[in-house]
Amino acid sequence: MQDFYNWLINNKEKSELYIKLIELLEDGFVNSLRENKKGTYSMFYNGYTSIDIANNYLTIFDMSSLKDGIDTRLFAMQMFLVIKLLERQIKVNYGLNTNTPQRVIFDEAHLLMDKDFPIALNFIYRMVKMIRKRNGGITVITQNPEDFLSTPEIAKKTKAIINNSQYAFIMQATETNINKIEKLYSDSDGFTEYEKKSLVTATQGFCLLITSKSRRFTLNMDVQQEDFRNIAVDESTLKIWVLGYLTTRLYNILNGLKHIDTKLEECVSIKEINDQKTLQIKLKEKHNLKAELFKQNIEIKAVNLENNILSFVFKDLHNQIAYKFYDKITKKLMLINEQINQEVDSNE
Repeated sequence: MQDFYNWLINNKEKSELYIKLIELLEDGFVNSLRENKKGTYSMFYNGYTSIDIANNYLTIFDMSSLKDGIDTRLFAMQMFLVIKLLERQIKVNYGLNTNTPQRVIFDEAHLLMDKDFPIALNFIYRMVKMIRKRNGGITVITQNPEDFLSTPEIAKKTKAIINNSQYAFIMQATETNINKIEKLYSDSDGFTEYEKKSLVTATQGFCLLITSKSRRFTLNMDVQQEDFRNIAVDESTLKIWVLGYLTTRLYNILNGLKHIDTKLEECVSIKEINDQKTLQIKLKEKHNLKAELFKQNIEIKAVNLENNILSFVFKDLHNQIAYKFYDKITKKLMLINEQINQEVDSNE
């Protein structure tokens, strides 16, 4: 961005288009040569990438802090950058002819099914058609299938994504959600009554495996401890991944900052007694959270919800989640406050 801006300045073109373009870059993206100021988003767009996804076994992009922020333009622009980075790297990896498979995984994909931010859905829609040709695949994971049907345009594209999928795993869900998921498979006559009943009453590890329009199987997965040894990473790296995943899981169950009363001091805190760490989260008065929801999704010793205070005691293996979650919330609140301060400064 800066190089392009410098060229525009040195070109000394005086047309109205050039002047507007220079002003746009100065306001948003570069360090101005005419005034002592930095563009609002220059920290993101004025420099070289610091992310090396070419040499990493696993790279995670956590977009939740941007989604929760108040600056919707920032989320859209950052999503665009991530998508373009992924598209380029997929093509580069394929061109290396290493025969190494590559996979893009979208967790909590329902958060990307937004009519106001179509770029993410359009990327998934395009990618499912071309990534197989580049020795790769896409995995789309969601807990809220109703968002896949929120508008006719979104429903059309999500159905196309499903029709291009080689495998689908449908886990336990409520009867209401099963009926909504069935609409996504209307082209293959939906589900049988046995399949719907099995999914409503399913236990952990049970799923309906769909391999084609006419082939479906019930599958029960029982992962043993020794199965983790087949993952081609060392134990310490695996532990970092697990802790990161469970922290994000907890954050998503809380719907980000939606239910946390961020106006209160120490809205998130850690209490430590006799080496036992308890994570406390102060919730807003009106919330629909239940302790059982966390017991089903997060491995913990105990969870208590009383007087709008949610308390967790984690198992020894996962006690670092308390600190990771605390850091995650703190960073998100700092980001939001920075955005508010920037808006106040610009208005002044």
